[in-house]
Amino acid sequence: MTDARAAWDEVGDRLSALALKLKLHAEEELSDEELREKCGFDKLAKSVQETFDALGDAMEDEAVRTDVRDAGRAFVDALDATVRQVRRTVTGS
Repeated sequence: MTDARAAWDEVGDRLSALALKLKLHAEEELSDEELREKCGFDKLAKSVQETFDALGDAMEDEAVRTDVRDAGRAFVDALDATVRQVRRTVTGS
C-alpha cells in the first residue's frame, strides 16, 4: 500500500520528467532568435500554433508517451492513497 505523501511525490516526479521532455522538444523546434522575433502581436497566433505543433510532435516520441502514461498512473495511485488515508482518518481504522 502506497503512502499518500510518497504517491504525490511520485506524481510530481513524473510530471517534472514529462515537463523537461516537452521543454526539450519545444527548444528543438524554436531557436532563441525565433522566439525574440515573435514578440509582436501579429506573430502571436503563429507562435502559439508552432508551440502546439511542437507538443504534437513531442507526443510522437515514445518516451514522452510513456511519461504521460506513467504520470497518469502515478496520479491515480496518489489519489487512491489519499482517499484510503482520508477513509482511515474518518473511520479511525
